[in-house]
Amino acid sequence: MKLVLARLSRVLPIPWHLVRSAWREGTPFKATLAVTTRCPYRCSHCGVFRHTEPELSARELADTLAGLDSLFWIDVTGGEVLEREDCCELVSRLDEQLPGLALFHFPTSGHRPAEAEALARHAVRLGLTVVVSVSIDGPEDLHDRLRGKPGAFRSAVETLSRLRAVSGVHAYAGTTLLPENVDTAPAGVFDAIRKACPGLTPSDLHVNVMQRSDHYFDNRQVPLPSREQVRRALARTIRLRGVPKGPFALLELAYQGVALAMAARPSLKPPACAALRSSFFLSPSGRVHPCHIWGEAVGRAAPDAPVRELLRSGRCRWLRSLVANASCPRCWTPCEAYPTMIDRMLDPARLQG
Repeated sequence: MKLVLARLSRVLPIPWHLVRSAWREGTPFKATLAVTTRCPYRCSHCGVFRHTEPELSARELADTLAGLDSLFWIDVTGGEVLEREDCCELVSRLDEQLPGLALFHFPTSGHRPAEAEALARHAVRLGLTVVVSVSIDGPEDLHDRLRGKPGAFRSAVETLSRLRAVSGVHAYAGTTLLPENVDTAPAGVFDAIRKACPGLTPSDLHVNVMQRSDHYFDNRQVPLPSREQVRRALARTIRLRGVPKGPFALLELAYQGVALAMAARPSLKPPACAALRSSFFLSPSGRVHPCHIWGEAVGRAAPDAPVRELLRSGRCRWLRSLVANASCPRCWTPCEAYPTMIDRMLDPARLQG
């Protein structure tokens, strides 16, 4: 009962944080924190591991976010998050520094099942709503080949199974549409996972489209699936998942619907993004970017130069205006699409663009 009340106390202020973010610049409600570039895998579609970027300590990283009282949604990503030995300390320090923190999400390749479970349990004990995505991009042989490491699939499904057994943790399989799996996704991926993870439902499989990024993924030269392949795969995904059961499932349907429409009509562009308004991206060393796709940086944050000040700078206002006017790469990824759709619902006047 005590844990339920703690979660409720965190959730109740969320509408206020959303309204503030929509109507007041410099008050984002979501942050994506890339806390490491280290990764044990050598995935065919990602080159994060090629970066050698210094990492802020848990204390330093949390201190850079001081004063951002509107942040209630944190994504902690990598590389592989669990390559950091101080993951639990990091979440605790974020919880101490961010009074509005309610939703904590981290993706994992699933190579460390016990550590993933420990991190999720720790966040639950803090009273956070915990969401974990375990990356699985195909049946065992294909997934292991894409990851560049034997045993990757079995480790991932073990991680997924362990997380799904933890009360208070929302764990799902995350599949990226790649040239190698796009013609068989999502059913081929889902069937393979369900055999190893009984009880999985189609709504537990989340599907997104591969993206390129220089400053983050370092995969500019990696081939993309064709538009027609993506269109067919997304149409199959929407049919497989069926009627959305909850707000995040509804957001995913909207994200996939827009992506489907863009794949069907190349001239169609996504809505102007809300990056640097509702969300931002922080690199392991403290660089602030609009998102994980666009390489333009607002500046470098540090405990004595927090993100809050950078978001109020002239450069940030300039970059924010470019994003709002669709003068950025105009990608459509879940990390930015979800907060953008929420932002637009609160301020429909900005739907144009």
